[in-house]
Amino acid sequence: MRKVIVIAPIGKTGGVELLHQFAFHLAENYENVYLKYTQNNYEGTYKFYEEYTKKIRVSNKISHNDILIIPETMPYMLRRYKQNLKFFWWMSVDNLYGTLNLKNMIATKRFPIFSIKSLIRQDNTKHMVQSFYAKKHLKDVYEIFDTLDMTDYINEDFSIKFQKHVTDYDLRDNVILYNPSKGGEEQLQLINLLSQKFKFLPLVGLTREKMGELMGKSKVYLDLGNHPGKDRIPREAALMGCSIITNTRGSAGNKFDIPIDKKFKINQYSDNNLKHFSETIDYLFSLRTNDVHYSDYRKKILDEKTVFQNEVLKFKMEWLQETYGS
Repeated sequence: MRKVIVIAPIGKTGGVELLHQFAFHLAENYENVYLKYTQNNYEGTYKFYEEYTKKIRVSNKISHNDILIIPETMPYMLRRYKQNLKFFWWMSVDNLYGTLNLKNMIATKRFPIFSIKSLIRQDNTKHMVQSFYAKKHLKDVYEIFDTLDMTDYINEDFSIKFQKHVTDYDLRDNVILYNPSKGGEEQLQLINLLSQKFKFLPLVGLTREKMGELMGKSKVYLDLGNHPGKDRIPREAALMGCSIITNTRGSAGNKFDIPIDKKFKINQYSDNNLKHFSETIDYLFSLRTNDVHYSDYRKKILDEKTVFQNEVLKFKMEWLQETYGS
């Protein structure tokens, strides 16, 4: 039975949690699953995710026969382990280019000796995608059509534990929550222009439960970021009953990753976006309930764990059992 090694950085991000979730669910059906951290001081991360790591051992070395799960933030691993069967996991699109510092390459006219295309299309490399946006990107940019869906799901803190904080929509505060690390100048400018009319509250420096509490009593969550994949915070906010407003960048630009009505997606290229946003907020603040607009989205989010478990099982059946008889 071949080893499956999930390569993970240390930390407490959505991507790190997803790598642990994958290892956990695969280990439910396949006993030879290991984690390999990219840094030696991994004990804090391993313990933080103990709900996932309790069945999983840590591997300190990789042999050429091991099957590797590599996140998109580590493209150099594709070159390092050429002989191994590798599954390169596009949890986002933008993070790959950030890792390769593509903007700096363009600015300085210094490019690596290998092209991105040759790097990700080398032999023994398969591709997993967390979003429809990533799947389409691989088709359109790299002509990679054979991809394996490997999405994700929201931690049950928001679907179960924090539901005690959910308030009826008509009793909620007329507050717009936002993540100040997303959206850049565009989001900051919009907030500054409308701060006299609406109350905006940044989600920063909060515990997970405090964030859930604020989501449970506020009406709107705004995300004008790049949406490099199916981001977690909009889905967490939706589960806590918020109305969600996005732009049309990245995964927010299609109807599969963020399946909400187009009128709740602000076109960042429109000269009318400020008026559109203001009218949309007035409308959402006036509602007694937002179920007619967001109940289908919430149901889809609640179903994601089952979908993910089935995707992991398909991975085991198609790549571990059928291919190698494990």
